[in-house]
Amino acid sequence: EGSALNGWQNGAGEGALLLVVKGGAAGGDGIVLTNAGGILDMYGLPEKAIPILRTVISYNANNAIALNNLGQAYTSLGLIDSAMYYFSRCLSLSPQHPEANNTAGHIELKKGDKTKAQAYFENSLRGGFNLSAYTALATIFKDDKSKLKIAALIKPKVKYPEYFNQF
Repeated sequence: EGSALNGWQNGAGEGALLLVVKGGAAGGDGIVLTNAGGILDMYGLPEKAIPILRTVISYNANNAIALNNLGQAYTSLGLIDSAMYYFSRCLSLSPQHPEANNTAGHIELKKGDKTKAQAYFENSLRGGFNLSAYTALATIFKDDKSKLKIAALIKPKVKYPEYFNQF
């Protein structure tokens, strides 16, 4: 699985696909199968990813990564209602999931609902900065750039302790 992910990140899609399928077939756990489904979808085989991911979810209904990957696979097939169903389940477990929010935002933007799209894109940026969500948010605010303020969305979520205070 690790080799498959490394291969995917380095542009060896076909090799990554073969490695992750081999790993999943060799008795992989939910994480291996979740990654197998994700790589199958990203490689352009969402119809092969869906049964794997649905099996993972049948064993662990709270696997937010598998729910997101399943939503992404349905989006790739153009089955938007099914995709939004799985994105909503993912976001109920992980409200700031960057990928699920980003794709849901793009779906809402295509539907013409800029208010919902804005909320999804902002939550995506809260979860982790990504250019796709930022660019889409910028298009929503193209008429009034003063409303595009992402500093509050991407600020660190931890409060750093003050170790030394001279006063």
